[in-house]
Amino acid sequence: MAMMLPMKSIAIQYCLLPSLLLACFGAAVQADTLIIPQPDQVREAMREYVDESKLAPGVVVGLIDNGRRAVYSYGISGRDELALDQDTLFEIGSISKVFTGLLLAEMALNGEVDYSDTVAELAPDEYSFSERVGAITLEQLVAHTSGLPRLAMDPGPVMRGLFTDDPYAGSTPEEIFQSVAFLSDDRLSAEGAFAYSNLGYGLLSQLLAGVSGQDFDTLLTERVLVPLQLDGMALGPDRADPSLLAQGFNQGRAAAHWNLDAYLGAGGLIASVRQLLDFIEVSLSSDQDFVAQAQRSPGQSTGERSRTLGLGYSHREIAGEQWLWHNGGTGGFRTYFGFAPARDFGIVVLTNGTGNADQLADVLIRSEASPLEPYESSWFGIGMALMGIVIAPLTLLTGVFAKPKAAADSQDKSTRRRPDRLDLFVIVTAAGMLLIVSRLTGDWISIPFSFWWLGLVLSIAAAVALFRTRFAERKWRTGGVLSLLGRLLITGLYLVIIAAFA
Repeated sequence: MAMMLPMKSIAIQYCLLPSLLLACFGAAVQADTLIIPQPDQVREAMREYVDESKLAPGVVVGLIDNGRRAVYSYGISGRDELALDQDTLFEIGSISKVFTGLLLAEMALNGEVDYSDTVAELAPDEYSFSERVGAITLEQLVAHTSGLPRLAMDPGPVMRGLFTDDPYAGSTPEEIFQSVAFLSDDRLSAEGAFAYSNLGYGLLSQLLAGVSGQDFDTLLTERVLVPLQLDGMALGPDRADPSLLAQGFNQGRAAAHWNLDAYLGAGGLIASVRQLLDFIEVSLSSDQDFVAQAQRSPGQSTGERSRTLGLGYSHREIAGEQWLWHNGGTGGFRTYFGFAPARDFGIVVLTNGTGNADQLADVLIRSEASPLEPYESSWFGIGMALMGIVIAPLTLLTGVFAKPKAAADSQDKSTRRRPDRLDLFVIVTAAGMLLIVSRLTGDWISIPFSFWWLGLVLSIAAAVALFRTRFAERKWRTGGVLSLLGRLLITGLYLVIIAAFA
């Protein structure tokens, strides 16, 4: 059973004197406008996020306004010896995509690649792709309009995602190319439509690495992080300073750190609030041409809140003002950064939980933001998940191996018959329906990971017993019309439940 860590406040830490903070961050709140929050507003929003909504054990917020900074922290890092502050390291997830977009802009300006270059042109010769996949361009990959699925769909990555809590660990460039080559045209989304894809960014990063002749880690460091003086950012948790790395949590349970390996460009960077504030400052004032190029490319509209995705940066408007941003999430972290170029104002939100970091940022910078929505775990959800993982296959096994009840008297007409094929069919159907219902309603993350393996073993055992030893020996009997209707009614009930929760 997962142990909930106590939520406690630590000292709020400032990079500026209180008087300077009040001068810098005071702002009148107007209807539907972008605001610069005052210290008390930040403090209260963080307290609500951690203590009341319980969306994360800890959070660090950084603000920058015309070069002046303030950093706030609240809650715990998950490690007794580590206090939350501006140097605490977090997995920033998909914020990493912004840096991959910057790398593409840099290489395009240098003439090493063109935005219209295709997968077929840049991928290693030993891989062959379907017509549509081969025609995907770098511009489509960076703007999520390639049509590629969110995740790799071939058996290796799928199984790793199902049965490990570090789903990208061990991935290689070869695996990414194989995963893309595995896809047929009919597995792609509509051509030109927005479809967010970690696989697409993994592919993009490895294509750029192939053009350069370097591994992606070295390429990103030399061409983006060093020129922007951000080379202190860690390329994965195994390269981060362990004394500064926060512990991630997923709904109260400690989560494994994610090693993105070949998917580093899709979400593998580790950073602190101080480092991301450095990046915002660079984004606001850098004279590097590739930074300006990346910001000027709004890309494809997603149809969501007037949001567009360009070269890594996401674009939207807040009360008519341009806002560049991105969020991120891994197994135990949620993060957000954004800035308004016209205001020279930006915000960073890093949390070591799986609550919505975007929502906290929204509460702080928008006068009409929606209130924080608390996470509510339930024993019903946990019970449904357990039923789907363990109880359903156990029920199936019980039906498969059921034997007739011994009769005290040979004339006793109440002797229970062995389950027939229709009985087994109903058991299998009901177990499958229960699994689907539990997936829709269950609190899956609260179940220890070992139960997944137990459920898998039980399900395999039940399936083998059903189809190899028992099913063929039995006949199709109904036990009468009423029995048949009753069993069909039970199956129909499961279908109704699914429809209600879908």
